[in-house]
Amino acid sequence: MPANLWLQSIIDKNNSKYADLMEKFQSEKVQVSQFSKEHKEISSKINALYKKIMSEEACFTDKYGQTSLLKSLGLDWKRDISCLITEGQISGDEILLFIDKINNAQITQIDQTLLEGAEADKEEWEKFFEEKRANLINLLKKAMELNEPLQCSI
Repeated sequence: MPANLWLQSIIDKNNSKYADLMEKFQSEKVQVSQFSKEHKEISSKINALYKKIMSEEACFTDKYGQTSLLKSLGLDWKRDISCLITEGQISGDEILLFIDKINNAQITQIDQTLLEGAEADKEEWEKFFEEKRANLINLLKKAMELNEPLQCSI
């Protein structure tokens, strides 16, 4: 299971925004054959709505393994971040500490298997990890701006 961070208020707002459309698509989906072209098209629409609900503004996911942002920074969710979490949340000063940890870490550990035989080179992987870092920092800053605890599951 990956590490997940989210702002519940934004997810709730997005759920409300797309609730009617999601209900419509789900209703249509159960009325067509599971193996039909229509079923696949409706499923794609539902997946697209789900991505809007769970947007980068609302959520951050970091899969453990080769593409883990924290691993690339020489950090570890359990070792370095779990101490900042209280009852499944990070808030206030802990968010600031988290931002500092992420900002002060350098991308030093790009898994060698990502580089071997891949179409992407080291620079492209560094760009990928920098984008992930920016997304995480933006979410942390958004939590501070909203004065809302960040929900965490690591």
